[in-house]
Amino acid sequence: VELKEVEPGEFGFFPLEMSSFDEERWKGWILLHWLLQEHRCIKTLMLPRITDPKDQGLLSDALHLNCGLNKLTLRWPNTTTVSDLREKERLYNIISAIGTLAHLEELDMGHACLPSCALGDLRDALLEISALHTLTLPSIEKLYRNTDYVVKLVQGLKRLPKITVLSSDDYVLEPESGVVFAEFVAESNSLKKLSLRQSVCNDGIDVLFTAVGQNNALEELHLKRFELCEDSGQLLAKVVAQHTGLRYLELDIRGAIMGRRTEGLALAELVGCNTGLCELVLLGTTVKHLPAFAEAVRKNTTMKKLTLGLPFMDVPNYRVFLQALACNQSLELVTFTGDFLACFGDFSVPHFNDIVLLMQETGTEGRLEIDAYINNPQVFESSLKNSTNLTKVRYFASSGFFVSGSSRQMLPSAFHHLLQHHHLQELNITLDHQIEKESATSLALFLSITSSLRHVALEFPATAALSRILVEGIAGNTSLTSLSIIFWTFNAPETDLLWRTLESSKTLKTLTLLLDFKHSQVLDQVPDGLLNNHYLLKATIQQNPERRPDRYTNATLWESRTKLTVMSTPMFQFGVQELMRRNLSTLHRAVQFLMGARGRRFAEAFERVSKGSTLVEALKKA
Repeated sequence: VELKEVEPGEFGFFPLEMSSFDEERWKGWILLHWLLQEHRCIKTLMLPRITDPKDQGLLSDALHLNCGLNKLTLRWPNTTTVSDLREKERLYNIISAIGTLAHLEELDMGHACLPSCALGDLRDALLEISALHTLTLPSIEKLYRNTDYVVKLVQGLKRLPKITVLSSDDYVLEPESGVVFAEFVAESNSLKKLSLRQSVCNDGIDVLFTAVGQNNALEELHLKRFELCEDSGQLLAKVVAQHTGLRYLELDIRGAIMGRRTEGLALAELVGCNTGLCELVLLGTTVKHLPAFAEAVRKNTTMKKLTLGLPFMDVPNYRVFLQALACNQSLELVTFTGDFLACFGDFSVPHFNDIVLLMQETGTEGRLEIDAYINNPQVFESSLKNSTNLTKVRYFASSGFFVSGSSRQMLPSAFHHLLQHHHLQELNITLDHQIEKESATSLALFLSITSSLRHVALEFPATAALSRILVEGIAGNTSLTSLSIIFWTFNAPETDLLWRTLESSKTLKTLTLLLDFKHSQVLDQVPDGLLNNHYLLKATIQQNPERRPDRYTNATLWESRTKLTVMSTPMFQFGVQELMRRNLSTLHRAVQFLMGARGRRFAEAFERVSKGSTLVEALKKA
């Protein structure tokens, strides 16, 4: 784990990659035990998986001795593999120790799996924590599940008067416990947000919907991976339409409810009911009745955001929907997502372009967001050319997906079209081949002149010469707050330019560098350019001397980079994190200065960061 200063005087432990050396991990647990025992300024503890029995013993003892934690996140694997009764006893000791944390406000056990017989101990521990307001319950072992213990846990929830946020798997809806849980939901005056994930139970959802309808204090309802039958979908629509307090509804349905005509129409009618609902999110499924939703959008006068999964369909259907959106005065953003994304690959090029043109025609640019990774070069170029009001662009090109060389031929002119984009805020480009000079030059020119761009992620191989061109473009930018560059090659001159660029930046807050520094075998010292930057708040910097194309492609598709080969010394990484801690403390003290704190260190902190945008943003949050 990593110890970081969350706020001046308040610290937290956050998970890092687990060490493979048992001796090093054991020493870390001993140090963690001492810190939790001696330092009340530690307010947050987020732990990786706890597998060693010795780790469990030290943790439970440390929790018993600590009295300052506000937030605790625990993770451990399924305990059915644990045959030693002493190990399970240690697990129960940890649960018991949780009950001694009198000031605990947030408890997250969502990545923990407990035997059902441990739920009674968990209930007893929760009842001892008077300050608890946010709770994520653990999952339970599917084998040997005892519903009596689930009932006891749910009964305990009714005795937690301050719970405002609750997340759980759906075992709380099983017949034996479902009625009790519905009573808790219906009667709670404090519950504001409820999240449930379907994993073991196919019943009880109707009882829950009825309970939701009786609790006007509830503001958010999240249902994940549920399969709703036709009658349940209609009941949900009826409950939400009559609810006066619900503001946010998220349904991750995984292809069940919207596959039938009646449920699609029921939820479309819900949009047109003008309830108190401000945001509706439908994920994991597709909407097959877009005209019905279009009519509902035309009627709605209260909803602010709407997210729909849409399949491939004829252009007139999209026209009807966008015309309705243009007439709507309340909807600020509609997002198309889900299985719809696959339609914008290599097989339906004209339709994406048609939607882009329809946005221009109906004046809905800026109000419609298509959440898609475009991976067709023709689609990418034509969409950039036809619509210059896009705010986010994400492009993934793999030459293995198309005719050899097709992606390379289209990219240079596509990047040139970026020069006409004056509203773009986020740009994400991923290539599995070397970027060409024309592409790099156009991209660098855009980066140097744009004043709207905030977030940039560029992941592709680049020679040292092209890396220099790109860094020169970044050096001219004064708007970026987040920068990620991966797989570029740097010689000494390019590296010096990069550090000088970062030294002068007053807007950049987040930085990710996974690079190939040819002149250095290992990163061992934090450069002066970073040390002189007082605005950067989060940084990940690694040397990447070896790139493996086959592993890289898979890692990109699954957004996982665990297989990258990196080389940097622990001293370098400590130096980077110490720098981030210094900058965060400086920012907090600058905010305190503006709020009336006096003293030399507060005034000096203000002088260091007064020219950047981070201070204004932090002051708004204070």
